Amino acid sequence: MSEFHNFCITHNIKYYMIGGTLLGAVRHKGFIPWDDDIDVGMLRQDYEKFLALSSKFSKNYIISNYKTNKHANFPLTRIYVPGTYIKTNEPKKFNHALFLDVFPIDNVPNSYSLAKKHANKIRFYKKLLHYKGYIQSKNKIKNSFRKIVRVFLAPIRYNCIIAKMDRIFQMFANEDTACVCSMASQYSYEKQTMKREIYGEPILLPFDNYYFYAPQEPIKYLTQLYGEYQKLPSIEKRRPTQDVYLVD
Repeated sequence: MSEFHNFCITHNIKYYMIGGTLLGAVRHKGFIPWDDDIDVGMLRQDYEKFLALSSKFSKNYIISNYKTNKHANFPLTRIYVPGTYIKTNEPKKFNHALFLDVFPIDNVPNSYSLAKKHANKIRFYKKLLHYKGYIQSKNKIKNSFRKIVRVFLAPIRYNCIIAKMDRIFQMFANEDTACVCSMASQYSYEKQTMKREIYGEPILLPFDNYYFYAPQEPIKYLTQLYGEYQKLPSIEKRRPTQDVYLVD
């Protein structure tokens, strides 16, 4: 994250800590103790600038997205840390290293009806990715249904689905809109749709022994996304979602 921050400053690229990373910065002054990754977001213009300059990023890391990796199964960009391993049920063809997520933040149409249609299109393609993936359900009927759908989706590569999603994300790129949204997020389109000024001009917040950039209105952001963001989850939920290892 420190290298990412310095890279963005050097190349005049604006970014924001978002999601659980921003929650950690505000509530814990650093990592949430049971968190296991970092999430940052960029408005589309900065996101594309970052991608265009990514070849200059430290060679100690691997930058991956649907344009550079046909096996990328995510509609964002990941910066992988070689020498680490995340235990998952996904096939070996996917990169299993620890990563930093870089999310594009795109325009939301001012029209409520257009925004609703936009959200539904994105949900459809997210569902395709979900069914094409390897997520198992405790429900045997659901598992059987997913296996059938996966057979029909097998000829379609992940990067084809994600390329379509990315075009949909940018449908209103040339419009002057009041709101923006991190559309690749696990949270809903509606919850992630925020007034542009909430992101605004990035501000520095302490994060462990560093300072990283956050939205201009971090409290409004966290309140919209999490509600009572200062309230800690139950003890049984305070655990990492994944097992992460160092490897030789």
